[in-house]
Amino acid sequence: MTACQECIILKQKRWKWRLSASPHHPPVQERPGISLRQAVAAVDTPMDAAALAAELAALRCRMEELRRNAAADSARLRRQVEDLQAALAERDRGLAMQRETLEEAGHLAGRLQAATDRLEQLVTARIASLEESEGQFRTAFDRSVIGMAQADAQSFRLLRVNARFCRITGYTEAELLGGMTLSDLVHSGDRARDLRRFRAATAGRDAGTIETRCMRKDGSVIHVQMDCVLAEAAPGHPARFYAVLQDITERRATAERQALLAREVDHRAKNLLAVMQSIIRLTHAPDLRSYIRAIDGRISAVARAHSLLAAERWRHARLRRLVQEELAPYGAAAERIQTDGPDLLLLPDAVQALGMALHELATNAAKYGALSVLGGALSITWGLAEAEGLLKLRWQERGGPLVKRPGARRGFGSRVIAATIKEQLGGQVAMAWETAGLRCDIAIPISRAIPGRRGLLPR
Repeated sequence: MTACQECIILKQKRWKWRLSASPHHPPVQERPGISLRQAVAAVDTPMDAAALAAELAALRCRMEELRRNAAADSARLRRQVEDLQAALAERDRGLAMQRETLEEAGHLAGRLQAATDRLEQLVTARIASLEESEGQFRTAFDRSVIGMAQADAQSFRLLRVNARFCRITGYTEAELLGGMTLSDLVHSGDRARDLRRFRAATAGRDAGTIETRCMRKDGSVIHVQMDCVLAEAAPGHPARFYAVLQDITERRATAERQALLAREVDHRAKNLLAVMQSIIRLTHAPDLRSYIRAIDGRISAVARAHSLLAAERWRHARLRRLVQEELAPYGAAAERIQTDGPDLLLLPDAVQALGMALHELATNAAKYGALSVLGGALSITWGLAEAEGLLKLRWQERGGPLVKRPGARRGFGSRVIAATIKEQLGGQVAMAWETAGLRCDIAIPISRAIPGRRGLLPR
């Protein structure tokens, strides 16, 4: 296409635009059968080629500018669409995340509710357990058979005590909780030492078991065993000092008695060995069988005396029981034996000495005296001569064989009686060989024979 043709076409388009844009000219309608040249001629006068070329160039620039603007607008719109699509996608993702978050929050809320319910159950159970434990502790504390006290860990002021603690100390609960401290109950001689032990316990050091003296309300002194422990402070609660108190007065007395008994047994054992040596050394007999029989009888007498003492923990033995034990081997003659006297308690030394003396007298009576024949009789009487301060015992035989006064050399039995009564007890022995039968009078100082000087008991 030539430039002239392009100008004609451009001019045609231009006039179409002008006519269509003018309110005074209706738009030109192209009709079939009208040529381009006729259309141009009908609109305007002819224009020169140069003007058309210039206008064509301007139109080209304008079209290029419009094309660029359209491309820019298209790119901008494309970017806006892409941004909008990205925003929509981001919104969808956010919504999806929100849905997931909401679902997860729902699950978490469910789990949290379940955990809360479980925690409430645990707290309720724990509270019930603590209440039960508190009830059990209160019951154990109040009804314990040993004294228990709760005190302030700094001042040791008593805050709580049980009934047994009150009975041990002799104070009422109101008096103890009215401002008294543990130290106030301790004997003044032990107070400084025990206070150091209390403080050691509160400092976390082991105070151990404290044995101390306690002053009761009535002024009497008792021995107690005290175990102390510090209860650590719980949140919101101060530390507490607990003391467990036991009255060991009787236990200490028992221990002292046992120690005394051990010493007494040791002394008696040594004394017994000395007696056995004397028996063996001084016993004489014509033959071995007689010797064994004599030794056996004398050792049995000592054993019976020791059995009586052991039954009373080596404190004493009853004179009547001692007489019965020494005459028991002669039970066949029991109806011919009479005993009479108050029920007296004898000291251990007197039990052993009188036991040996009674054994020697009974052996002699069975061999040579009243118990050796059917018509013989034996009477044993005893009593206290208060004015003289003596315990007197008489052995009287009657109806036995004719009594002969012994020679100058006394037998072992006579020597044993004299040695035990005189040397061990500071007493006196008087032997009378009467025609009717032997009479033996034994007198022993009451202070050497009777516990507490006088041991007369109701008959």
